Amino acid sequence: MAYFEYCTVQDLRDEDILPAECSDDRALMLIRRASSKINMYTSQWFGPVSNVQYVDGQNSSMVWLPGFVPVIKLSAIEILPGRSARVRESVLPDRRVFNVDVSGVQLSRGNRFIEMIADMTGVLALIPQEQYDEVWFPEGRQNVKLTGVFGWMESPKDLQATVAADAAKGAGDVQVVSTTGWEAGDVAIFPDGTQQIVTGVAEAPIRLLFQGDPYKLRVAVTAGQIIQTYGRTPDLIRYCTMKLTKLMVPKIGNEDEQADEIQKAIVSEKTDNYSYKLDPSLLRERFEAGAMSTGDSEVDSILTQMIDEIPAYIGFA
Repeated sequence: MAYFEYCTVQDLRDEDILPAECSDDRALMLIRRASSKINMYTSQWFGPVSNVQYVDGQNSSMVWLPGFVPVIKLSAIEILPGRSARVRESVLPDRRVFNVDVSGVQLSRGNRFIEMIADMTGVLALIPQEQYDEVWFPEGRQNVKLTGVFGWMESPKDLQATVAADAAKGAGDVQVVSTTGWEAGDVAIFPDGTQQIVTGVAEAPIRLLFQGDPYKLRVAVTAGQIIQTYGRTPDLIRYCTMKLTKLMVPKIGNEDEQADEIQKAIVSEKTDNYSYKLDPSLLRERFEAGAMSTGDSEVDSILTQMIDEIPAYIGFA
């Protein structure tokens, strides 16, 4: 998608950001900016992204994703022999696998690891016939190609809704055949790749509502087309996006605005006789060490929980 939008303009209006303070167009731009900042701070993304990831094989039954961006849906795995190291005699017989079907792996640890399973149909036939407890991805640099949908989603699902009637761009809803399993907050993906947050589900007629955007439905759809969802952006990320967006919108007539901004920038103070430190959030500590902070201590503490440390090595005994 061209932009990430983790909340809606209506969310900001519900938080008392008035059109006189921030127009619809500017609010949408600030939402995109705040969403991009969250991605940058966490090295994650919190919406569904169809993508190809290249990861390192470690002569292990597991591979893990860069930054631990979770797998939503895995559609293909390819091992690139040209990037894989030669097997050493010390590890013979060779249990490396160069042809893996999606059905031969499982997701684990919050969908951040991809692990081979021993009873893989058709895979064990590629190695000596003896039944091994484990097979592994060959060692190599970015030699495992993963094709699928990636992102950190809440209430993950894999649902499709078939459009029942044409809907013009700017409409507030789309009639669909069924909304079973759909909920407010789900991220709808349209055939052209456009994404919008569903603001509600209605019956008689059965509809998906798109009321959170000042422009309502951003794309025209025709009967028979498919709208996809994989779940919703985590509520805490949506909350953080609203908070960061509000920081970018100065309140009208706020005489203390400049003083507030200066106070937020102060993280410590030192005099001849004593010193003290403000705001112990981990991201601010990283900021002092040369990293970045969002400028909001509550948002810092939430986003810190969304940052995963990558293990140095995952192998086998």
